[in-house]
This record gives sequence, C-alpha cells and structure tokens, in this order.
Amino acid sequence: MKTEPENRHSIIVPFAVCLVLLAFAGYYAYLVLTGRHTLRPIEGVMALATAGMALFCILLLFQIRRYYRDSLERPGPWPQGTGLPERPAPGTEDISASATENLSKLKNLANQVEVLSAMREISLLASQDVNFERLVEHALAHVEQLIGTSEITLFLRSQEDKNVLRAQARRLDGKTLFGSKIDLAAVDSTHVAQVARYGNVKREETAKTLDLTVPVMVDREILGAVKAKIGKEETSPEELERAELNLRNILSHIGLAIKTPTLYDRATLDSLTGLYTKRHMTAELSKLFAGCRRLSKSLAVIMLDIDHFKNINDTHGHLTGDIVLREVAGIIKQQIREYDSAYRYGGEEICILLPDTAARSAVSVAERIRQAIEKARLRGDRNQKVPVTISGGVAVFKKYMNKLENIIAEADSALYVAKQSGRNQIKYSKQRKRIE
Repeated sequence: MKTEPENRHSIIVPFAVCLVLLAFAGYYAYLVLTGRHTLRPIEGVMALATAGMALFCILLLFQIRRYYRDSLERPGPWPQGTGLPERPAPGTEDISASATENLSKLKNLANQVEVLSAMREISLLASQDVNFERLVEHALAHVEQLIGTSEITLFLRSQEDKNVLRAQARRLDGKTLFGSKIDLAAVDSTHVAQVARYGNVKREETAKTLDLTVPVMVDREILGAVKAKIGKEETSPEELERAELNLRNILSHIGLAIKTPTLYDRATLDSLTGLYTKRHMTAELSKLFAGCRRLSKSLAVIMLDIDHFKNINDTHGHLTGDIVLREVAGIIKQQIREYDSAYRYGGEEICILLPDTAARSAVSVAERIRQAIEKARLRGDRNQKVPVTISGGVAVFKKYMNKLENIIAEADSALYVAKQSGRNQIKYSKQRKRIE
C-alpha cells in the first residue's frame, strides 16, 4: 500500500507534461502578441486545444490526488482495479487486539468455572459416598475431561509400608481399572517415587505427549501421586499450560475424596482382610432385618469358615495364615455382587449379607465362592503351595424370626453341619420354625 507522500510524488511526471503543453501554448500566444509570427487558423485551433487539454489534465490530477488522500483517511476498500487489500478502519487495530485479549480472558474464566464445578461435584460425592472405587472413578473422569488426558494413573502409599507406592487406579480409553485388574507391565511409574517423596512436579515432553507427575496432597500429607499423559498433536502450548494448572488444582480435592473413605475405613474395615468389621455388620444387618420384617423383603446370610485354619498356622506359620486370610477375602469380594457385603466375623470366619436374595440364589453364590477358593493356587510367605478349602452355611429370613440373631444362628448352625459332614461343602438351613 502506498503512503500519502508516495501518492503525491506519483503525479509529478504527468503534471510536468501538462506544464510543458501549456508552455508551448503560451509560446505561440507570445509570438502572436509581439507580431513575430503570423498565426495561421489551424495553428490557433491546435494551440487552444492544447491549452485546454493541459488545463483539464491538471484539474484531473489534483482531483485524483484529493481522492487518494481522502481514501487513506476513510475506511473501506480501495478503488477497484488497484489490487490493494482492504484497509482496517482507523483504530481498528487496537479494537482487534482488545477483542483477542477479552476472548482469552473469557476462555480462562470458562475453564475456571469448569474446574470449580468439578471440584464441587467431587467434594459433594466425597461427603455422600465412602466407596473408594466410585469416588476415584468419578474424580478421574473429571480429570480426563478437563485436561484431555489419554491415560492417567493414581499411585497411593501402601497401608503396610508407607514407602511403597502402588498403582491403585488407572483410567484408559474412558474406563477405570482398579487393583489386580491393572496391567502393571504397561504402567509407567517414572518419577512417581520422587514426586511422592518431595512433593514436587515432574514434567517430561516428547514429540507427541506431555507427561505430568503431580503429588496428591492433603493438609501437607502426601498420599501418593498421579501420572497423566496428554497428547500434544492437537493441543496448543496455552492449552497444555492450562491442563497442568487444572490438574494441580483438582488433585487437592481428589486427595480429600481419597482421604475421606480412608478415615471411614479405619472405623469399618478390617485392616488385614479389607472386609468390613463385625460391628459394622451388626449395624447393616439391623437395617436389612427391619426391611424384611416391615416390607417383606428377602435376605440371605452366608457364614464361611476356612477349613483346618489352625493347621495352616501351625504348619506354615502365622504370616502364611495372614496371607491366606487376605487372599480368601479377595476372592470372596470378587465373587459377590456390588450391593452384597462381606464381613470378617471373627478369626477365620467370614459372613456375607445378600439383600433381596432367595435361598436357591444364595446357595449358588456360596457354592461359587467355595469352588473359586478350592481352585485357587494360594502360596505362603516362602512361596510354598498352601491348599485351602472352606465350608459354608446358608440361611434366609423367615417370618418367625423376630431378632436379627435368629438368622445368624441358623447360618452358623448350617455351617456346623457342613463341617461335621466332612468340610469343603455348603449346607442350607431348612429350619421352618423357631427353636426356643
């Protein structure tokens, strides 16, 4: 685009030509007026035509110059045929920069609203639900949505050894896996121990991904770390920085969500087996029993006992006995439904509550558990094979039962029959009336 001074210089040449034409016309007039030359008619006509054309061209050039000068000060397109791009209006550059800045601020505000909304939902869920897996799955789903991660793994300290970090949850392709279902060979734990020890943040970039390892902290206590992979191919540098900030902000609430069930678990879970305690069972059974009496709901109770558990302790040691208890508890939790619950009733005895379950289904569940434990290849503290079987008794709620102890007593009685009948079997209590 030419500037105003350049437009001014561009008319000098045609302006000079017009002056030359006027000079010739003036020279002819001078000769005629001084009598030095007799002007023929044709010459007079040509002189007048030349002078008129020169004057017209000068006026036209000044008009064109005025048009260009006005067009420089006025927004809009250049005249057709000039080939010049459309010019912004005066001050438009400042307006455009301001609009870009405001748009960036709006995006940041929208992002902050999303983060705050996610924090609020996680906090609400933590106050209403104490199920670890539901809490973590909900939290990781929010993280996945906010930062656009392709993979995220939650590492938490082991309850037995605080120096050991284990992958407790892993979200990949929209699915969250927990515990033994996680393929540990595919989990990248680089920098996790260091981050969980010092509370710093590790950032690693490759051509395609950004790896972020961030500590999970609550009240200055480091519970573990989260490792997230973010794809870089379709993500701008600003979005990557925003993702890192979002991850740091939301992890504080994830830490609270994780710690909330931890406090609850200390009061309701058995530290060795991970099953609920007998005290908690009494509270839950009381609610279920009331529902059976008032609303005619069904309820089944399974009592299980590890066969010859004393011999396992005497032969292999108490450490192996603890391992067997823990493994058996894990198998039981895998075999029952989400709304069923298992409790360590005492020693090697385990009780299972099955709401809305009839006798036939309860016996089927107990038999499935028995077979799973019998087929399991359990090993002790020295990697030695330890064959394990269980016996079980099943009882269901009956109309004559007026105390919750009745259903426990019947299940325990059926368990006694199973043991007396040779163990490694399930028996159902067919008692039809209360025995005083």
